Amino acid sequence: MAWGGLAKGQDPVWNPERARESARTVLKVEHQGQPWNQIAWWTDPALAEAQAKQTGKPIFVFLYIDEGGPAPEPC
Repeated sequence: MAWGGLAKGQDPVWNPERARESARTVLKVEHQGQPWNQIAWWTDPALAEAQAKQTGKPIFVFLYIDEGGPAPEPC
């Protein structure tokens, strides 16, 4: 398995309902008094995946590109 649970060479499949459920889970944490800026952030994908599996919490991926202007292509 590759990172993210996909078999090598397998294309990721976007699942909008799973994305909405993950967002709902994050919002529940926010409403329980743990704001997003106090959530532990991981910079190593493997460690983030291990932590998510251990705690049962979703992974939120934040991407940032410092291009000094709009991105040449959409993310």
